[in-house]
Amino acid sequence: MVSQVIELLVSELQDHLRVRGRLEPGEERILATRFQNPDGTSALPNDRVGLCLFNVDEERIMKTQNRIVSLVDGQVSYTQPEVRLNLYLLFAANFGVYQTALQHIEWVVAFFQAKRVFTPANSPRMPAGLDELAVDLYSLTLEQQNYLWSILGAKYLPSVAYQVRPVLVQDDKIDANGAPVLEIQLRDSSARRT
Repeated sequence: MVSQVIELLVSELQDHLRVRGRLEPGEERILATRFQNPDGTSALPNDRVGLCLFNVDEERIMKTQNRIVSLVDGQVSYTQPEVRLNLYLLFAANFGVYQTALQHIEWVVAFFQAKRVFTPANSPRMPAGLDELAVDLYSLTLEQQNYLWSILGAKYLPSVAYQVRPVLVQDDKIDANGAPVLEIQLRDSSARRT
């Protein structure tokens, strides 16, 4: 589901940049990628906005502890509840002209300001199983930015970070199953046997 959510955001943002940047058909400006290759070279091509997943954590506020019970083909099935994740994404603009990089970052911010919540109604490409995604600006201090860019192994570029939530991860594995209880018989424990 994580990759599907990122693909959704890339495609929706690409459509927005196509209109704002007056791009030619087929011209791509956004790319989901790491920012640095293992050999130390830049992985983000010139004249692109890169999107990089830099952190994942669990959404604990809405966490369900109980197993999910479902009835399928006359059998009761028990599965573990889904894990709700928060994704932290960094959008960075790699353009030779600094003003062009700033303009692209502004367009990213404007896109998520106008469309903060994604639903199947306003995003036909929404992955099945997701009812809603909220995208919030995620502010980093200068120290956090320094640390983040060091971890990424890249030189600083004009950038903005966002939190995307909740991203649901659910395995189809069934923990247990069996026949449903259709009848309960009560026995009076006070009655004597003779």
